[in-house]
Amino acid sequence: MWSRKAFTRLFFSFPIQLVVVLLKKNHILLLYWVILFGWITNTSSKTFGIPFLFLDPEYMGTVGFTSFFIMGFATGAFIMVYNISSYIVNGFRFPFIATLSRPFLKYTINNFIVPTLFVITYLGNIFYFQQSNEYQSIWTVLVLIFGFVIGMVLIIMITLTYFFHSNKDIVHMFGVETSDADPNAPVADHLMEMKEFKPKRKLFGARKKIYDKVWRVDTYLSTFTKVKLVRRTGHYTREMVESVFRQNHLNAAIVEIIVFGLFIIMGLFKDYAFFQIPAGASVLLIFSMFIMLSSAFRFWLKAWAGSVFVLLIIVINSLSRFGIFYPDNKAYGMEYTVPPATYSINRFHALDDPITVQADYDSTIKILERWKEKFITQPEKPKMIFINCSGGGLRASIWAFRIMQVSDSLTNNEFTKSTQLITGASGGMVGAAYYRELALQRRLGLLKKYNSKKSITNIGKDLLNPVAYSVTVSDLFFNIQKISGRKYTI
Repeated sequence: MWSRKAFTRLFFSFPIQLVVVLLKKNHILLLYWVILFGWITNTSSKTFGIPFLFLDPEYMGTVGFTSFFIMGFATGAFIMVYNISSYIVNGFRFPFIATLSRPFLKYTINNFIVPTLFVITYLGNIFYFQQSNEYQSIWTVLVLIFGFVIGMVLIIMITLTYFFHSNKDIVHMFGVETSDADPNAPVADHLMEMKEFKPKRKLFGARKKIYDKVWRVDTYLSTFTKVKLVRRTGHYTREMVESVFRQNHLNAAIVEIIVFGLFIIMGLFKDYAFFQIPAGASVLLIFSMFIMLSSAFRFWLKAWAGSVFVLLIIVINSLSRFGIFYPDNKAYGMEYTVPPATYSINRFHALDDPITVQADYDSTIKILERWKEKFITQPEKPKMIFINCSGGGLRASIWAFRIMQVSDSLTNNEFTKSTQLITGASGGMVGAAYYRELALQRRLGLLKKYNSKKSITNIGKDLLNPVAYSVTVSDLFFNIQKISGRKYTI
């Protein structure tokens, strides 16, 4: 049986208290973890296939070492952004951390519980999914997991290296010894005085308010293998502690701003397949961006962060209808400098007059006559074909394309020749439009060589990765790229 002292020190250990503060104070950060745990365990959003983006990520048409390396890199980035944000938001609750050497490293080490549980759960589900659903060998799965781990460790080491060189501790800032430098230094007052979970001394007024903000911590991890008691920090002034936090937080906020700018610049390369990372990695980067922005708000605006954020949302929402932040989608080739057509009941009624109806009727007759002229040498009455394509993403696109392709091959291209109307929805229309364009180019002699297998491969290429990447690096924030000609935003 554990002694009461051992249980108390475990409960008031820094790792456990960081989990408690996450559950009690940081509900937005907690929400990101809950969502991600639901996806990687295949218990949330199964209908939409989102878990497959994490368990079987695709990069440039292949699921392999590189795709899992990128997923590991994105996961490591998310973990470090989580640590940075937690450090900015919660550092003041644990002032003793500012008196240690390399405070951010110590904070990251002690903030390991949730990220470690996530990574272990993620890797376990990758192993199970790849063996049970993709029927991969154990060796292949281990290679995929190795790629994930390498990517994750790489970005974590890069981030920590930056903070090693840029962050300052209390030694570098004030020339005083850190509280963890002397193993014989007296422990914190509450470890000597408290025999119960709560302090016996009574605090009143402003002193009580300050004390309530400071969370009790008895022990912390100096490294992953060494546990230390919290030492007395009363000889450090409040200005010293706050200066260390400000310097560390400023570095973190600067990093977040630089990364945000790099993301915007990366939007310039979104049309290159090399940059179109797995959609699951894009989701992790989107979450990282949101966390970075929220923590930067908290650092710069302090208590005003919530109010300013709400005001900013209202302003952006009000201005977006004028196309300032979110320009309307454009159909390439159309002219948008002229006033748009009126879309109203009165306009519909104005169009419903005998002259307009007769003109529409005559125009349709001319279209049908032109269609009939294609069969003028044919003795029997031609058959008119109408195609209706169902939606359903890439599968519907491939299905519609393949049906039209096979129908043409069985009828010596009479199927497409006899088609007068193609209608439908979503993915089916994409496949039909692609096949119709190929058929037109063949008829006009513009397509010298036609490879049916290559065409099927083209229509079945992944669209989710480029779309997700485009949303991540440009559409959600500032889209600075223009297409030539009419200068459409893309």
